Amino acid sequence: MVLASGIAKVSAELKSISPGKSHNLAQTAGESAGESAEVAVIQLLQKKSWNLSFWRLKTEIAEIDLIFEKKDQVLLIEVK
Repeated sequence: MVLASGIAKVSAELKSISPGKSHNLAQTAGESAGESAEVAVIQLLQKKSWNLSFWRLKTEIAEIDLIFEKKDQVLLIEVK
């Protein structure tokens, strides 16, 4: 996914999450129910062949919990 300069900044969590890289979700999840819910959604969608592009993407106006891509589709997900 390509972002224009200034639209989003990469948080520390995102530096280890990028397309094509494996990530140990057990290391990231742990403390909060929100994190556990995010991990559950990630695992479910990855089983359905969705690729995690960004986790907790911070933009100038909001944070997007999860962004997935699959073929020509993009999912923006807010986990509650």
